[in-house]
Parts: sequence; structure tokens; C-alpha cells
Amino acid sequence: MKEEKHENKDLDDLEDINNIESYLNNKKEKKYKSMFMKTFWWILIIYICICVVMIMLLMDNDLNSKECGYIAIIFIMSSALFISVSMLIFKIFQRFRKLSANFNEISSTNNMHVPEDGDDEIAMLGHQINDMVDHIEQLNKENVKKQLLMKNVEIKSLQNQINAHFMYNVLESIKMMAEIKGDYEISDAITSLGQMFRYSMKWTSGLVTLREELEYVQTYLNLLNLRFDYEIYLSLNIPEQYMDIEIPKMTLQPIVENSVYHGIEDMAEDTSIYIKVYDIEEKNILAIEVSDAGKGMDEEKLKEIKVNLYLPHEDDSKEHGRALRNVNERIQMFFGKEYGIDIFSKKGLFTKVVIQLPLERKQ
Repeated sequence: MKEEKHENKDLDDLEDINNIESYLNNKKEKKYKSMFMKTFWWILIIYICICVVMIMLLMDNDLNSKECGYIAIIFIMSSALFISVSMLIFKIFQRFRKLSANFNEISSTNNMHVPEDGDDEIAMLGHQINDMVDHIEQLNKENVKKQLLMKNVEIKSLQNQINAHFMYNVLESIKMMAEIKGDYEISDAITSLGQMFRYSMKWTSGLVTLREELEYVQTYLNLLNLRFDYEIYLSLNIPEQYMDIEIPKMTLQPIVENSVYHGIEDMAEDTSIYIKVYDIEEKNILAIEVSDAGKGMDEEKLKEIKVNLYLPHEDDSKEHGRALRNVNERIQMFFGKEYGIDIFSKKGLFTKVVIQLPLERKQ
């Protein structure tokens, strides 16, 4: 019995909701009708006034037949004008009602567009509504993509933290063993590796200062130099005022790594990686250049890498350029599509990656 009463109550509630919706729709419909009728009645009153004036003139005995003819013509023209204006207003209100009905469906229907019949202002309004719907749909897609990308970053970060905690603790133990034996060179190398692990574990907002990122890059190069018979130096040309500006974490290191493995390693000689920072105030851009004097690349290879920068995130078929694409996506995720990276290269001479970030940041 209780279940039956509960079901009946639900049905009554549903019926009440439907009645409310029907009431609101009827109220809205009456509002549209009242607007039309209000306009119609004003025109009708004006028309009646004109008719009364004409009848009074016709009743005047002083009028001759010619003047009566003129009045009759004016009466006929006024009647025709009244009918034409009434039909025009009715048609305009009918189109507005149809446009409003289609617009109301947008909130409950995906990919809904209003018809764009004609070339008047109402059709223009319909076109603007369609543009707005397309823009909202595009923003929703970008938001979903951004949320998925952030979620993937969080998952990978968690996985890295689990592995890094274990490795960091092991490295601390090995470092202590090296120091006990007096092997301070190995101890310093392990310290540098530990600093890299600590940096990789610290994922807070996804943004770090340029100073922190440069320290990480220098630590990375220190460890690389242990492997090679040659030295890779880091040359900086950065005004102090930009050292504390925030950039996405792991922006510079993947680019430096690309410079080493694709431009410098095969040359096997002492060289430098240059990082320069400057602003372009008129475009609100802070530019970070990372360049090397490595082997460079030809125009065909450069074009291929630039195309790969804008491949969909899920397309990982292209191994070369994946790190740069990841950096580019994260910059655009944080700051917008107008920012990102660009690449310049000349075979046998150099490769330069330019990172463009906003100079003035929105709070």
C-alpha cells in the first residue's frame, strides 16, 4: 500500500510539473499574442479615427462630387494600407515567435540551429544565434579536451611520484654510502639526480618560475655531461625581471633534450645551448628562445615537425616531435591558442625554438 501511495505521489508530482510547464508556455504564448494585439489595436484605433474624419467630411453638404471622390480614394487607400500593415506586423510577429521557439529548443537539444530564411534583420538575428551556438559548442569541446588533458597529466604525475619516491629514497642511501667511502664525485652526481626526482615530484599548480625551470635544466645538463667526453654548456641571456615569471612546468627541459639528442650528440664536441628571453610589448608576448649550434635540419624535416605540433593529442603515431607537441599543447591549455612554440632551423648551422607566452597575465 505504501509503495502504491508513493508511486501515486510521484505521478501527481510529475503531473504538477507538466501542468506548471504547460502554464508557463501558455503564459509565454499569451504574452506574444498580447504584444501583437496591442500593436494591432493601436493601428485599428488610428484607422477608425481616419474613417470617422472621412465620414464627417462626406456628411458635409458643402462638398462637391469631385471632393467626395477624393475622400473615397483616400478611404480606400487607408483601408488597403491598414490591411497591408496588419498582415506585415502579423508576419513579423509570427517569424519572431518561430525564432523564439527554435531558440528555446537549443537549451535541450544538441547541435540545434535556427533557420535563416530570408535576408532581413530577423534572418540576420538567426544567423547570429547560430554563430553563438557554434561558438558555445566549440568552447564545450575545448573545455572537455582541457579537462581530459589535465586528468591525464594528474594520473601520469601520480604514477611518476610513486616511482620517484622510491628511487629518491634509494638514491639517498647510495649517496650516503659514497660519502662514507669518500667518493664525493659520485655523491655529487647522485645529488643532482635526486634534485631532478624532487623537481619531478613537485606538481602543484602546473606552473613554476623561470628560475626553477632553468635550475632543473642545468641539473639535467650536469648529469648528461657525466656521460659524454665533451661538455654542453648553458648560456643565458635573461633580464632579472623575468626570472620569476611563471611558465608551465617541464617547458624548457624537453626542448633542451631535443637539442642534445637530435642536434648535438652526433657532433660529439664542446658546445653551448643558448637561452634568451625578451619581450614584444606591442603584442603582449614574452619570447623565450632556446637555440643550439648543432646539425640543424632541412626544410622538409622542419615542415614535418611543424605539422606534427598540431596533430590531435591522441595521435601518437609520430614519435619525433611528440615532446614538442606536448609542450605546445600545455602552453595553449594554460594561456590560449594564440601562444605556443615555433621552430626555425638551417641544416648544418642551428636549430632555434621560440616559446611565446603572454607578457601580461590575467589574475
